[in-house]
Amino acid sequence: MTDPWIYSPPNPYPVASRRTAMPGPTPVPTLRTRVIEPARQAQSRSPFPMVSFTVALIGAAICAYHGYKRNSGNPAWGIVWGGAGFWCPVVAVPFALSQGLGKKG
Repeated sequence: MTDPWIYSPPNPYPVASRRTAMPGPTPVPTLRTRVIEPARQAQSRSPFPMVSFTVALIGAAICAYHGYKRNSGNPAWGIVWGGAGFWCPVVAVPFALSQGLGKKG
């Protein structure tokens, strides 16, 4: 049984046998098999994507609460602030905290 990543293409130039000597150019040698390595996952994965996604979700929740409360319970502003908190929590969360986290103002 061969591994799925070993690829041996068919030879487009069949070699003539010695019994039937054909005049013409020298036959091309057979193609060699290439080994195509499968993509290997890194042994130690970085925790950065999971940590940054968690921070973004927490920022979205804090900012959605702030936008909803600050604008008299308007869900549209909660969605806008939540999106800002998800996409840029480093800026939006301190901005929401400086406004009083849900206080009208």
